Amino acid sequence: MQADKTIQVNYGGTGLGLSISKGFVDLLGGKIWVESNVNQGSTFYFSIPYKPVEPAHINHWSVNRHVSKTTILIAEDDEFNSLFLEELLNNYQFNLLYAKNGKEALDICRTNQPIDLILMDIKMPYLNGHEAAIQIKHHRPDVIIIAQSAYALEHEIEQYKGSCFDDYITKPIKEAELKQKVMKYLSMLPK
Repeated sequence: MQADKTIQVNYGGTGLGLSISKGFVDLLGGKIWVESNVNQGSTFYFSIPYKPVEPAHINHWSVNRHVSKTTILIAEDDEFNSLFLEELLNNYQFNLLYAKNGKEALDICRTNQPIDLILMDIKMPYLNGHEAAIQIKHHRPDVIIIAQSAYALEHEIEQYKGSCFDDYITKPIKEAELKQKVMKYLSMLPK
């Protein structure tokens, strides 16, 4: 309970924060305590046991080649989407290349042979992602292309998945899904 009822009147709240915190700490097998002096304030402490995860249970992006040798092309005309993808992939030290439209993606693929995977937005200017993917696959059938689009209707997904695209991811892109798909395809690459 709150020692001073005027706090609730002046600032709101029900005084349940400490009991909720105690419940969480108890669930985690920890302890919670307070050191308090009247008119001086209170300091709350808690401790919870540290239980390290076994290495076999850690979900790393384990690929069969050194990730710094992996080149991913982000073909995306929206700068914020491109930055978001970069942020999701940045921790893995991939070599990232960028294209703002399908024509740039096609040009980069023609001049840069070590591209392993392309994240291809479907709706882009000059040359859309679908047309760019068709032309890229004609010259580079080995490159993995994952379509990305906000169009998530089943017939639209089927139209792209299995044609010139190896896979499909819908926007807004979920981090776990992106990582799962990228890991899946990178693990198939030769060393």
